[in-house]
Amino acid sequence: MNDLKALQDAAKTIRILYAEDNAPLRLNATKLLKKFFDRLFVASDGEEALEIFKKTPTDIVLTDIKMPRMDGFELIERVKALSPKTKCVIMSAFDEKEFLMRSIDLGVDGYLKKPVNISELTQTLTKIVKAIKKEQESELFFTHLKTIFNYQSSMVAMLQKDRVVLANQFFLDFFDVKSPEEYYANYSSVGSVFLPHDGFLYNYADMDWFEVVEQNEKKLFHIKMKDREKKVRHFILKYQKIPQKNDYGILSFDDITELNLLGLFDAKKAKDDAEIEKSHSLYKLLEVLQRNSAEIKVHNFYKGLSVTNSGIISDIKEDVLF
Repeated sequence: MNDLKALQDAAKTIRILYAEDNAPLRLNATKLLKKFFDRLFVASDGEEALEIFKKTPTDIVLTDIKMPRMDGFELIERVKALSPKTKCVIMSAFDEKEFLMRSIDLGVDGYLKKPVNISELTQTLTKIVKAIKKEQESELFFTHLKTIFNYQSSMVAMLQKDRVVLANQFFLDFFDVKSPEEYYANYSSVGSVFLPHDGFLYNYADMDWFEVVEQNEKKLFHIKMKDREKKVRHFILKYQKIPQKNDYGILSFDDITELNLLGLFDAKKAKDDAEIEKSHSLYKLLEVLQRNSAEIKVHNFYKGLSVTNSGIISDIKEDVLF
């Protein structure tokens, strides 16, 4: 009775698709499912079920295996291709090993042997509905968190251990990426982009940046990174663990480049950075001239005489300037 009430309370907003070719069985099961699910779709075979799913994707697919036109296995395979998150439950009078192995390969979330009793069905559906609710809550949490992140005036990222799972727009724009996945396609880790500088946090032999920040929660660290235009930026970095969320934490980056403090920590490195930036600016100017086939004047001085010739830039190499 408790399972029935729990399922009834949780399943109101869940969409379920039920496929069964046996008409009397389909009628009886539909009456039962309607007691729990307000959004129930019913099909007499796999092909009809797939057409319904294409028009209205559901959270759960409950299907028989042996059906005309398209069996339950093919239905689940097609459904999973369209919506990997959809939960699938198989009902069958057969419990042969090949059926069970095929179910595992397809990622089936439940396997019920016919004749299915009400207790087993409600227990299985209750478990699946709870899993769906948990996933929906998690997605909602991350959606709200992302909105909050994007209101921040500094770069902010959520980490699971040392890996970025969520980042605000400032972070993505800084690295010229559209998602954390794209970030990791370009960079091996967060710490891999920290540049060496005396007194700053960066990776080197026997020292991992994340181990340091995790052991010194809320401590402020100086870091140096290059933005997408290859300009050196100076940040204050802070890491804070999320309460009751094991392995999760928030990493914030406050840009203090305009304070010109790099020289106080490492004057030589700061001077080298400035020279590199000047070289990069010159490269960008030459690149614009080359792209537009702009005419330039080349001045040669020989024994006090100035010889001027016209020309265009045919090739430039940034590393030569550096």
